[in-house]
Amino acid sequence: VSENDIHEIRGDATGEIAFASQPKLTFPMQVQRIEPAAEVKDKGNVFIVRCQFQASPENWWRPGMSGVAKLNVGKRTFFWIISHRTIDFLRMYFWW
Repeated sequence: VSENDIHEIRGDATGEIAFASQPKLTFPMQVQRIEPAAEVKDKGNVFIVRCQFQASPENWWRPGMSGVAKLNVGKRTFFWIISHRTIDFLRMYFWW
């Protein structure tokens, strides 16, 4: 999870993951641990969020598979969704 978004993740959050090889299938998961130290990746700092699947693994899963995980962080207004990144940028740029 990007350092810009890590403050949104709770330790008991739930979510879903979809693997690139089977994008139509989603699997429920729950956050188990958020690593306290960030790691440097290509596009900035990221925090490792370790999750546990709520069902048993499928036979076709393999180590190193990629996909997209979506974590539930609660409800947000439409205005917040479309504006929060711009507002955060302006706050950092102008220091307010």
